[in-house]
Amino acid sequence: MELVNALERQSQPPPPFILAKAFMSFIRDRMESMAVLTQNQARFLLQTLQHLVAGYPYKDARGSVRVALGLENLETTMFALFQVGCEPDAAEVLNKLAKTIYEQICHRNEQAKKPHQNPSSQALSSYVSILASTGSPLEALNVVETYWENVLHSEGIVPWLDVISGLAKENMESDIPVVIGKMGRCGIVLDPDSHEEMVTMLAAENNVGALRILYEVDLPDGLQPTAASTAVAISTAIRNSMVEWASQLSESLPDYPTPASRDAIFLLSAARAEPATNIEKHLEVMTGINPDIRHSMTITSINQLIEHAISIQRQDLAQEYLALAQKWGLQPDAHTYMLQMDSKIQQGDLDGALELVENLNLETLTDRADVMMLNRILRQLCNPRYTNTEYDTILSFVDRLLNTRSRFEAETLGALCKVLLYRHELENISNLLRPIIDQYNSEELSKISESFVDYINDQNESTESIWEVYELLNMAFPRTAVHTRTDIMNQFFNRGRSDLACLVFGHMRQKERGGKRPTAHTYAMCLQGISRAADASGLHLVHNMLKLDLEVGLTTKIYNGLMLAYAACGMPDEAMGFFRDILHSEEGPSGQTLVIFFRVCETYHNGVQEASKMLAKLRSMDVRIDERIYNAYIGALAGHCEVEKATEAIQAMESKLGFGPSTLTIGTLYNATPFQYWKEQVEEWAQTQYPDLWADLEQLGCEEDEEGLKKFNINRNIDV
Repeated sequence: MELVNALERQSQPPPPFILAKAFMSFIRDRMESMAVLTQNQARFLLQTLQHLVAGYPYKDARGSVRVALGLENLETTMFALFQVGCEPDAAEVLNKLAKTIYEQICHRNEQAKKPHQNPSSQALSSYVSILASTGSPLEALNVVETYWENVLHSEGIVPWLDVISGLAKENMESDIPVVIGKMGRCGIVLDPDSHEEMVTMLAAENNVGALRILYEVDLPDGLQPTAASTAVAISTAIRNSMVEWASQLSESLPDYPTPASRDAIFLLSAARAEPATNIEKHLEVMTGINPDIRHSMTITSINQLIEHAISIQRQDLAQEYLALAQKWGLQPDAHTYMLQMDSKIQQGDLDGALELVENLNLETLTDRADVMMLNRILRQLCNPRYTNTEYDTILSFVDRLLNTRSRFEAETLGALCKVLLYRHELENISNLLRPIIDQYNSEELSKISESFVDYINDQNESTESIWEVYELLNMAFPRTAVHTRTDIMNQFFNRGRSDLACLVFGHMRQKERGGKRPTAHTYAMCLQGISRAADASGLHLVHNMLKLDLEVGLTTKIYNGLMLAYAACGMPDEAMGFFRDILHSEEGPSGQTLVIFFRVCETYHNGVQEASKMLAKLRSMDVRIDERIYNAYIGALAGHCEVEKATEAIQAMESKLGFGPSTLTIGTLYNATPFQYWKEQVEEWAQTQYPDLWADLEQLGCEEDEEGLKKFNINRNIDV
């Protein structure tokens, strides 16, 4: 990060040996954590490698730099990048990084003592996988063809399968038959066994588009796919709601049933929403042909039926299939109980689901489907209706996910954090997030952080509590978007804690890049909040940040905010200076600028004259004077105790402007008047001239300011 910042600012970068050590250390740590790369991390790695390669040629390099740019470390880095992968928005950068590493590997091999040395099969297969998965499947295919005979043949069909998956990902399925043809020319005969292996691998990725094309490729010598291939294809098709294709596939199953074809036929029946009696008939027919079909059946065969019924929200069928298992003497396993819990949760029967927990051995839950259901059930348990009474149950599910190193889905982690937040267990949240937070991409992090933001926005929580939560948010989610932090900043302004709001602004200002840094809008909102708090120290802090911020230009909104804040903090001369800056700016004043100008005039030494001149100028220019502007003008007169002029202006409103005074007009006159004597004069006048408006004002209630003067509770806040 320091290097990237130095390059952008054209300042001195860190020493090369420090960069080399950091590069290798990052790769080593990432291999241990297996956390995916973010876009920024991939960019930092790329720019660091490019900087080292350009500035410190390998033949002249020494120490850490030579090790970092050496063949062994480059190949290790390629393998590490393949293993950890990246966030979707980092794919393009990872692609460039892999190509840069590959280029350097080729250079090292050219410089080696052994002529024509090739990269290792591990490095090449990793490179092929990265290229194929990051938008360059045809380049990956070229690498496979180039190195197939000498290196990659030892990897079997895996590199070819990576290319096929990459083509499907890029919507280039039409090129898959071409790849299969090239496989044949490279000596890979797509016999039923290798075909089954490829179908199984694509099914594991749920890559149904590529699987369908591959499955329908003609095998040599009129051979047909194995029953296992067809069964896997049927299951994948049903999982992707392709029941019609699954039905077509079932017609090609061999007449002699196998356990794989049995389960596929059962699942197809469930996909057609057939009752359990139909499945019993299928079993009778198949058992008559192959008696082992009945004996080899386990609860797993029924679990998949229950799972599908739940996925299509047919709880009645799920119960039928469960009864069928009991009828056949198949003992439910942990996955069966998980499915039952899931079914009851979908029906809204969380109490019934929790009754099953005592039958559930969480220690046996390991596979992907179990983990998904664990997540789903845990989210339901985090419902506010249940968190108080079932907190121990929540912890048992959390412990199971943690102990098996299973992944918390982002929505689950967000719901769990919300429970812990309202229990004020911030240390437990920190311990939970610290080791796993790097596993989530930016979109998932946003979902998780929503719980923190919702808590911060909860007006029922104390300011001290939400500040502690914000500090945790700031540490755990440093990439929180600027608009989110701006909302949080305004929360603290609304709570009367300008000091905390300015700290939130300072955190934004410390960010290195756009998207997290304050914008012109953020500055304007901060200055507006400072004005309402009359926080002079916060104003000086933020204004100094603005002066040093080369990425934000001075807009009219920012000038408006400066005017408002300086006036509120007792510095009207400085505020009037910003008004003159607006008049000379390219953007010019806005409607709000005029309202703020009159507010500044309330305390400006020559305010009455300036306000009167401005009103006359607006009339001469035929500028429409609305109620906001005119009320602000009344306030400017009242601020200098020009009560007589102000009352005359109010009485002339109807004839000159076409509208009469409102409670805000009378309230502005009263509140802006700074001395008790003149307030009493205003009160006497208003009770005589506008008794109804005065009565409405009194109903709004009033309070005393710091000097003990009564002020009505009217909203005189001005937006910039």
